[in-house]
Amino acid sequence: MSFWQRSFSLVLGLLIAFLADVMAQPASSWASVASSGSGEFICAGAFMQSIYCSYDAGATWFKTVSPTLTWASLAMSSEGDFVVAVPTQGNIYTSTTFGDTWKITSSDTYGTWTSVDCDASGKYVVAASSAAIIAVSTNFGRSWTYYVRFPAATQFHGIASDATGQYVLAVGLNAAYYSNDFGTSFNASRSDLSNVLFSAVCSDETGQYALATASNGIYRTQTFGRTWQIAYADNANWGAITLNSAGEVAFAGTENGGLYRSQDGGLSWSMLGNLPTESYWIDATIDESSKNVVAAVDGGALYTSYDGGSTWTAHLTSCEVGTSYDSVTGDCEYCCLDGTNACTVYNDGSMIQCADCPEFQLSFGDHASCTNPCSY
Repeated sequence: MSFWQRSFSLVLGLLIAFLADVMAQPASSWASVASSGSGEFICAGAFMQSIYCSYDAGATWFKTVSPTLTWASLAMSSEGDFVVAVPTQGNIYTSTTFGDTWKITSSDTYGTWTSVDCDASGKYVVAASSAAIIAVSTNFGRSWTYYVRFPAATQFHGIASDATGQYVLAVGLNAAYYSNDFGTSFNASRSDLSNVLFSAVCSDETGQYALATASNGIYRTQTFGRTWQIAYADNANWGAITLNSAGEVAFAGTENGGLYRSQDGGLSWSMLGNLPTESYWIDATIDESSKNVVAAVDGGALYTSYDGGSTWTAHLTSCEVGTSYDSVTGDCEYCCLDGTNACTVYNDGSMIQCADCPEFQLSFGDHASCTNPCSY
């Protein structure tokens, strides 16, 4: 996602984090999600929160022993035992305990970390920064090499690795780069990508086929990133993107719309009608079977599907006691003091005024004095 989108989400995340601390609930401003090859192990990061993980394909979740940071991106090994996470500011973190415990690495802090990925084993890790820097580790994050020979205006927003770590793709502002030597060197794409604002990128297990979201559509490469073509033109401000290991089934989300599915490698897309359609779909992940899918909504819930996207279940929503959650719109309704009127908090963090609940109009964080345990 773009720098400005992350900046807005950071502000929103700070407000929601306050709400979460008061109500002892997880924040809903999700930023990233990653899963193992089987889909059994999943971890998700939010803005100004600890990392949450699941060991049963998303059926239940627990708060890990991780710092309270703004987690921009996560990646996981195929077995699920190794997890790497980048905060927007600060050092990169790794876990060798399926996300249960975390260790800070010796990485430097360059600008704003925006994206991270790893190979199937977790040995090869790559991280991208909006400061036109890519960090590479060949030993599970124990040490890092930094590549700064990119144009200063390059703001990397997404990075992806194949299953071996040999092929790496990085996309950002008006640019796309590729590496075919485990991140030892990077080359610019041969395609004209001027005026293309990329948000995210994902790769199949070979690295030959990849998809990238942008403000004007979804791009596709069949040449390990050497050339890119727009596969689906739609000015919807695309965000989330994930592709299965075979390069056939993909899911993509928009900034203020719905979640889409492709079953032909990204050439055609259809919106899934059983999910919120006015939400910011910020990240998604799919397992090797293409059945287990997890999609994250910034300002909403984590959604899991066990049938390839036909049906979905919402987890860790932003609603607390005294609220009702609308799984269609992604909105929450909070009871007013008299218990008869309701204020609706939209999934983007905005709200409508409620005449019987003036405290609610102050700020998102002041909602606690304006709720009671209503039943719906």
